[in-house]
Amino acid sequence: MMLRICLSRVFITILTIGILILFIMVDCGLRQGVLLAYD
Repeated sequence: MMLRICLSRVFITILTIGILILFIMVDCGLRQGVLLAYD
C-alpha cells in the first residue's frame, strides 16, 4: 500500500517537472520566434 502511494507521488512529481520543462521550452521558442519575426 505504501509503495503504491510512493510510486504515484513520484509519477506526479515527474509529470509536474515534465510539464514545467515543456512550458519553458514553448516560452523560449515563442520568444525566439517573435525576435526573428521582428528582426
